[in-house]
Amino acid sequence: SSCLDSMSEGQERRRLNMALQHNDDDIYSPIPVDLSEQWQNIPLATYFNDIEKSNSPCPTMSDSSTSMMMQDYETENSQEEEEIQQQKKTRPFVDHTYVDFSLVNDERIFRNKSCQISGETLQSILTRDRACEPRDIVTVQTNSTNRSVETFPMKLMDLLSKEDTSECIAWLPHGRSFRVDNTDLFMMNYSPRIFKATKYRSFVRQLNIWGFKRITCGVDMNSYYHPMFLRGKTNLVMKMTRKKGKLGCKPRPNPDEEPDFLLLSMLRPLP
Repeated sequence: SSCLDSMSEGQERRRLNMALQHNDDDIYSPIPVDLSEQWQNIPLATYFNDIEKSNSPCPTMSDSSTSMMMQDYETENSQEEEEIQQQKKTRPFVDHTYVDFSLVNDERIFRNKSCQISGETLQSILTRDRACEPRDIVTVQTNSTNRSVETFPMKLMDLLSKEDTSECIAWLPHGRSFRVDNTDLFMMNYSPRIFKATKYRSFVRQLNIWGFKRITCGVDMNSYYHPMFLRGKTNLVMKMTRKKGKLGCKPRPNPDEEPDFLLLSMLRPLP
């Protein structure tokens, strides 16, 4: 029986070599002449059937099917764009309601950090020069602040009080907002060391967390302000509070409602 097996294996090898020498257009994949044990155990008919299946032409799509797929793709893209635009429309506008605390006694806050402070709405100052009705007065009373802990606004106030930093960050002339004019220099010399922020967007995120808002147009463009962050009012920043939780979606710019600090500075100038 072993002799018969060796003869049948030899016949199979000869038939395989003849098939390889034959120029058959249906055979595309090369077949190893020196068969290993795993190829010797596979029937020859099965092997050639697998080759024919692997080299069968791929099914082609008709023009109508291709067109339908392209239409579906374009429809999906347009729907995604509409959803993005709808999300942008539903975002709230920045609330630029401004209350002026420039008349607050800064020394009183230093003596009693839990004291109640009051400010006047910007609209009442610009239209009537002062608050004439109760609705024009805004009262703020926050929890006690631990003065031993230097908060982000305190660090920022201290930085703006230094003259040697004016080349990169400084108050605007009216003293109600500040601007970073040289971002690279600010990030290289001050932000990582003082605010522990190695990227400018991290610094801006801290501004947003503490309630600062950005001016987007006019002479004050790209400056940041907060009603309780005023030049010369170093103790007023103790009344500032940090937002809790997530900031949520970024609100849309609202340039028409941005405060006019130049006009306000004529009526309520800061030192």
